[in-house]
Amino acid sequence: MSTNGTNGHRSDEDDFADRDEPEPYASVGLMDSWASIRDLRAMEKMPSFPTEFESLNTAIGLGGPRGGNVYVVVGGTGAGKTTLTLALGRYHALHHGPVIYVSEEMRAGHCVARATAACLGVNANALITGTADVSDDEIAALLPRRFFIMRRQPLDKLRAAAARLAKDFGAPPLIVIDYLGKLVAAILKAQPDLDPRIATSFASSVLVQIAEETGCPVIVVSAGGRGSLMKLRPGPGARPRSVRDLPPSELVDIAKESGDVEYDATAMITLSVSEELDVEGFQVATLTVAKARYGRAQHIKMAYDGPRGQWHDRGRYEPTTKETDTDPSKLNADRIAKINGIEQRVLALLGAGSMPLAELAKLIKLARPDVEIAVKRLMQTGLVVRSGSTKSSRYGLAETPLPGLETATGSHPEAKS
Repeated sequence: MSTNGTNGHRSDEDDFADRDEPEPYASVGLMDSWASIRDLRAMEKMPSFPTEFESLNTAIGLGGPRGGNVYVVVGGTGAGKTTLTLALGRYHALHHGPVIYVSEEMRAGHCVARATAACLGVNANALITGTADVSDDEIAALLPRRFFIMRRQPLDKLRAAAARLAKDFGAPPLIVIDYLGKLVAAILKAQPDLDPRIATSFASSVLVQIAEETGCPVIVVSAGGRGSLMKLRPGPGARPRSVRDLPPSELVDIAKESGDVEYDATAMITLSVSEELDVEGFQVATLTVAKARYGRAQHIKMAYDGPRGQWHDRGRYEPTTKETDTDPSKLNADRIAKINGIEQRVLALLGAGSMPLAELAKLIKLARPDVEIAVKRLMQTGLVVRSGSTKSSRYGLAETPLPGLETATGSHPEAKS
């Protein structure tokens, strides 16, 4: 070891010369600057895997889930956690590489049905009962063979499976744990002397180790604390109190009953689904990135098609709008004038026949939220009606306008002011 520096101490030049040598302080748990830089270079090599939801990719940062990191999805019962993670897994298998979907609750066949039903245009129950006119080949085409399902296996087997797939496919797999509570229960059965929170912290730390050692991105589904989940319930009707009114960081504590998972995670994502329906008949939902180590905490507007198990990205929620982007009752004077003009164009287009909202927005060549407001207002007057309550919803002129509402002009109190 060179000691050319003053008083026999190593100089910076000596450290630079030895930067590729084994770290001399590793045995006592220390990493000098060059060891840390080598770790940084190892992080650079980790790939990012964009999801189909561009708003989510932007919010969590680095272009989407990145190898070596753990992401947590939290929500209450029926919030669509499994539906979302199956969608993320299916997209990854189709576009990026292998997937290990650890299903602690559902059978493999149920996972396949839930993952493909939306794309097949059928209900998952129809696939499970065999009443859907769908062939095995059609299902297989939507869920590639590199989508693997693992049920109730110990964490050491998951680690081995991840290493095997990384070797066979030349890319680390995406790992989805559905869900953390069941994994912890399995650990408690094997080690009954553990406290549930200690077991949860143990599971979380092992998952972080697997992610870092294998280069896999890991998505963990977690149930939130019962009391704090009240924050995720917007309530029915006209927004009594929406989660969008809360700072995203305030939702971090909904996973407090999940041990250290909220601290270990690179990003924490919460789901909230309201009873309110949008103009396409989907449930109005909010995906909140409550914590983002490499991105920015924010709310994302989503639409949830529960019967088909499908999520739709509606873009980042801008709190300055106070929901006026889709709420016809909260428009300022300038927007009222703009929406009145859009209504006339909507009526003219629908005079030629019914059509879906997306087609209306495309033909009018304006932002979808503005067209959605116009359609909502016209539906309130009775001039426009909707047929269907899913993605296939179409809008058309009412056969017989209500008395005094033959035209949209002057049909709204705001328009006369």
